[in-house]
Amino acid sequence: MRSVCLLIATTTATAAHADERVDQIAIPDVTIVEPAFPLDRFVPHEKRKRGAIGGSAGIGVGRHGDRPLVGAATLTAGHRSENLIVGTHGELVLTGREPAVERGRLRGLVELRSDWDAELAGILAVRGSTEHGEALRLGPARLGAGRRDHSEIVADGAVRIGSRKGDTVMIAMVRGDASTTRWLAAPTLDRADRRALGLGLGRTSFDGELPRGTIDLFRARVEHVQIARPFAAAGIPSLDGAVRTVEVGLGTTDFTLHIDHELLAVIAVDLGWSWVEADTTDGPLADNAFRMRLGAALAWRDKRDRQRQRVGFAIARTPTSTPDAQRLVGEWRLELATGVESSRFLLDARGSLSWLVPFTGTAEVDTLVRYGAQLEGFAKLGAGIELGVYHARAFEPPVAGDPWASARRWGAETGALARWRR
Repeated sequence: MRSVCLLIATTTATAAHADERVDQIAIPDVTIVEPAFPLDRFVPHEKRKRGAIGGSAGIGVGRHGDRPLVGAATLTAGHRSENLIVGTHGELVLTGREPAVERGRLRGLVELRSDWDAELAGILAVRGSTEHGEALRLGPARLGAGRRDHSEIVADGAVRIGSRKGDTVMIAMVRGDASTTRWLAAPTLDRADRRALGLGLGRTSFDGELPRGTIDLFRARVEHVQIARPFAAAGIPSLDGAVRTVEVGLGTTDFTLHIDHELLAVIAVDLGWSWVEADTTDGPLADNAFRMRLGAALAWRDKRDRQRQRVGFAIARTPTSTPDAQRLVGEWRLELATGVESSRFLLDARGSLSWLVPFTGTAEVDTLVRYGAQLEGFAKLGAGIELGVYHARAFEPPVAGDPWASARRWGAETGALARWRR
């Protein structure tokens, strides 16, 4: 097996994150903001930093499905000032005897916030992500499994409309988001383009009490998905599908707490109702259902600063469609993640349970259950060198499209990895 050397220039150490192999979309993403909010309570105030850059590079042996592992790398960076937050997190996995990208992902954030006493106070946050290659296990129902290219961008804007006084102030919010998915191996799908616009009213703080995020008292969103299928498999009608969704509700957006530089928490709440319509080969489908998301991600250091611990958990229900837009489903997800890091070791465990419940009006099929988990453990040998093993296993349909048309089967990633991390 050929070896690949992956190098990342780094300057300041950041917390370790397990390589993600099981997707957890309901637990808030804390990885892109954690470098900007360091847990450095035990560092003298004059030596504290407002950001960090870190990463890892390694080579190993193992199996990713039917392909051998060659190399893996990560990159994490972030910075924060009174008016700016920047963060990014990327992962890359190479496999094969002739190394090729098995999976690559990059997520980023740029957020601008005006001074609290400005005449026109507001917030502008832009988040984006891109991924290529084999999808993580248990991805969102609307994206399915298999190989794909997926990119999305979300822009959130907020303007103060209430009094400047008080710990929190009223704001008017607007959100626009767009994404594109191109499936690389599904025979009946080509690409899906999504566009959405949302409005809302809420509260936030401009004086530093709430370093990031909003409390949404009311929000509404309209999304349109266009699925283009210029080439259809033999015997399957060609159809350019479409899905339209209207959502109303309340909750939080990127609600972040950074308490005494000892605890970092991101809380996600979404309670509301969704109306979904889809164009199918059998005619239009329409239904409406309750929507829910209750999730949190926390990271903290113990009182003696000997260990760093993290916990994430979530339960969610999302009215959505299958990737080919031929069925409307309600996707339930139950997710849990935990990890601990000391000067000698790093342990991480996470698992997800997802079940798809067809709405009334689709063909009679049973509830489809998917589940998966991953374990990872590394020993720290010194000088940034770590040696460890990992195992991930999930049970789900292996391709995109209609998950009921593809039998579920086990997929696994297992191996040993030697890496250097800063």
